[in-house]
Amino acid sequence: MNEEDLLENAVKLKITSIIRPKDSAQNAGISTAVAYTSRLTDFVIAHTDERVVIKAQEADNEINVLTGMKYDEYIAGPTYEENMKSFGKVSFDAPASISIYTDTFENKDAVAACIERYNDAAAEDDRITYTDYMAMMTSSITTIICFTSV
Repeated sequence: MNEEDLLENAVKLKITSIIRPKDSAQNAGISTAVAYTSRLTDFVIAHTDERVVIKAQEADNEINVLTGMKYDEYIAGPTYEENMKSFGKVSFDAPASISIYTDTFENKDAVAACIERYNDAAAEDDRITYTDYMAMMTSSITTIICFTSV
């Protein structure tokens, strides 16, 4: 497929705004180059689910649609799950990650405590792995000096 065909069949998106922090803003980093709503994610997932290769593989989870052979029976190769992932299939029921933002340190600590309680009762394969970036940043600070005006 050439570039013209790709452009002709591409999904057209509308840019609705461009944002950037003021020059005077402190700690106003933007972590991603493009922001979009969940509607685009939903559209891409639905669009991907309609691909012929995904429908064919979903119809038969024992035969690799790329080779026509039963999975890892004669030759080493990808599993059904690995094929589906490489085809772009994703599930709303199994997100790769979730970001949680709180408005206070107390709420952040409450979320962390809730995850810890869940992990204490969960089987090892069901435990939640998380990173508390705020705790990492504050633990690296050795001294805080506060200035006040007189």
